[in-house]
Amino acid sequence: MNLEEQLKLQALLDGELPPAEASEVSGRIGRDPAAAALLAELKHTRQTLQQAESPRRLQESRELYWSKIERDLRRFSPPSPARSESGLFFKLRLLILPTAAVAALIIVTLAGHFYPQPVVQRKTADADATTVEPALASTDAMTYRDASEGTTLVWFSDKTATVKPTGTNRVN
Repeated sequence: MNLEEQLKLQALLDGELPPAEASEVSGRIGRDPAAAALLAELKHTRQTLQQAESPRRLQESRELYWSKIERDLRRFSPPSPARSESGLFFKLRLLILPTAAVAALIIVTLAGHFYPQPVVQRKTADADATTVEPALASTDAMTYRDASEGTTLVWFSDKTATVKPTGTNRVN
């Protein structure tokens, strides 16, 4: 049984179906035990809900009841600060914020225009080669390139460093 058929059973129970469609759904209940079981369950649920509900009567009118609730809500809620949107400060704020944003954009644009970044040009032997500049002036570099392997080895050494012997060699 699909959802549409279930809704038709509910509409039949509520008396919302036209007579022709109500007779068609009633005929189906006689042929389909699942439809008959669902209709019985819906009737039982309706009776249970009607018995469980107890009518509630208010001591005062509906308007008075809700006005009391509204008054209590206002009493316990924090007061909101009064804002004057017609004052001079509000008008200046509407003018100052966009003006400051445009001024900042102009300053950044002019700074980029008048203070360009310096272009660093490096002299390299190959267009694909990477240039390494030593940090010390007294550094010597030796380069080994192997074209067949596509490998380059650069060896840096300090010219001022002296090699101290670590021991003596004796032959016995």
